[in-house]
Amino acid sequence: MNAGADGGLVALDEHVLGTVIKLGAFLLFASAVPLALCAAVLYRRLRALGITAPGSAIMLVGGVLASGALSLSAMFAWSGGHLPADAPPALARALRDLSFLSGGPAYAVTYALLIAGISVTGLLAGLLPRAVTWTGLLLAAVGMVSTPTLLASGFEYLLPVVRFGGIVWLLFVAALLPRTRPRTAHSNEPHPAAP
Repeated sequence: MNAGADGGLVALDEHVLGTVIKLGAFLLFASAVPLALCAAVLYRRLRALGITAPGSAIMLVGGVLASGALSLSAMFAWSGGHLPADAPPALARALRDLSFLSGGPAYAVTYALLIAGISVTGLLAGLLPRAVTWTGLLLAAVGMVSTPTLLASGFEYLLPVVRFGGIVWLLFVAALLPRTRPRTAHSNEPHPAAP
């Protein structure tokens, strides 16, 4: 009777673990959608400000790819949460690794493209404070430097820096990016005549 109770506990623990994994996958997938929308809105705002440089397109591509990487990570994690108890351990490891690679290094590198695209554009066009743009360039560099995670351990600590630091940075950018482009004193456009 005791053995049956232990077996029931193991089955309950596996069920709870599977539910937690599926919930985490759902939340991860849900976070990918606003990221894609944010990239599209920021791209459109840069275009409305008259930015035609490649940085705005790089930012959009990076945002879409980062959103796709999060989606893939969520799908692999969700699939791992649906594995039956008698599934081969190698399959569980493969799904875990694919979830990590897509949500870790792939996300960090593509998110770095988003950050670099808007940072360079904001710096060159004078749309953002220099501290914000240089912080963005630093985060983008950290995202690119996290690539060796694919080759050796020891670089994983950079991934949360890009993920969480990048989210905070993006919130600042969304708040600080102007809706209209400031006119410069050296503008060639004629000024309206004084009344």
